Amino acid sequence: MYHSNYRPAEGDHIQVSIADSDDGEGIKTETTVLKAQQLEVLNCEVRYEPVSVESTNNPMTITAASDSVAHIKLRLKDPGDEENYYRLKVRNAGYVEKYDYYYYQDVYKSEDEIFKDTCIARGWGGWSAYFSNVFDDHLFNGGEYTLDVKSWLPYTVVNAGDMKKRYLIIELQSMPKDFYLYYKSMMIYRITSDNDFAESSYIHSNVENGWGIFGSLNGEKHVILCKE
Repeated sequence: MYHSNYRPAEGDHIQVSIADSDDGEGIKTETTVLKAQQLEVLNCEVRYEPVSVESTNNPMTITAASDSVAHIKLRLKDPGDEENYYRLKVRNAGYVEKYDYYYYQDVYKSEDEIFKDTCIARGWGGWSAYFSNVFDDHLFNGGEYTLDVKSWLPYTVVNAGDMKKRYLIIELQSMPKDFYLYYKSMMIYRITSDNDFAESSYIHSNVENGWGIFGSLNGEKHVILCKE
C-alpha cells in the first residue's frame, strides 16, 4: 500500500506510475482535479407524503425513512465550450444527541430529464430504474439549469424520548470523463451481476497495462437543517 500526505488541489494533474512491472512495460494512470462548479439551493420545503412500504424501489424498504419528504429546488451553472461530467449527491442524515450517533442514506428521486438513463433498466438498492445521479452537460452546456429532487427524511424518534436532528447534505461533484464512464459502467454491472443470462458487463478502466480506475471528485457542499 502507498500513503501520501499530499492533499490534491483544484487544477492538479496527477500521475501514478509503476516502472518495474512483470512485462517490463510499466503501469501508469493519471487524472486531473477539475474546478468545482457552482450549485445554488433555491428552495427546500418539507412536505407530508405517504410512502408505501411494499414498493420495491422505495427508500423506506432499506432505511428508516418517514413520510416527511424534502422537496429541493437547485440551480447549477455550467461552463461552455467543453464537456463536463457531474454527480449530484443528496444525502439525508440523522443525529441522535442522546447517543452521539449519526446515520444517513443517499437515495433520492427526481423526474428531471438529466437523470434519465435507459441503460439502467432495473432499480437497485432503493434507486429507481432508469435513474442515474451521474450525468453530463449535453442538455445545458454553457448555461444555467434548474432542477427538482426529493429525499425521504429519517424518522425523528429512534426510541421513546430519543429525538434527533435531521440534515440534508447536497453536493454537486465535478469529475473527469474516465471517472464518469467508470460510474456508468458500475451502475450497469450492479443490476446485471446476479443475472446468469445477462451479457458480460465491461467496467471502465483508465490504467495503462493494468486494470482499475484513478479519478478525482471536486464539489461544492450545502448543509441544510430540516425543521420539524
